[in-house]
Amino acid sequence: MKMVISLLKKFGTRNGIESVDWEILINKSQSTISSVTLTDTLSSGLELDEDSFVLLDKDGNTLVFDDYFTLKKHDQIFVF
Repeated sequence: MKMVISLLKKFGTRNGIESVDWEILINKSQSTISSVTLTDTLSSGLELDEDSFVLLDKDGNTLVFDDYFTLKKHDQIFVF
């Protein structure tokens, strides 16, 4: 029997003409994980609004992003 656990899902929704709202679900299965790095590359013409990050726990409570992640940017690539 093969078991597949999805640790990451990413969805994007256009918000007006100039922005896209991204939702990233991390570890919805609540597996034990550590030392995880997420790297994403923005498409040409897009830029990252670092002040727009919202981190929620499984119950929908807002958490402080910087308490859990470190964000690094280089050109169109961001890592957290």
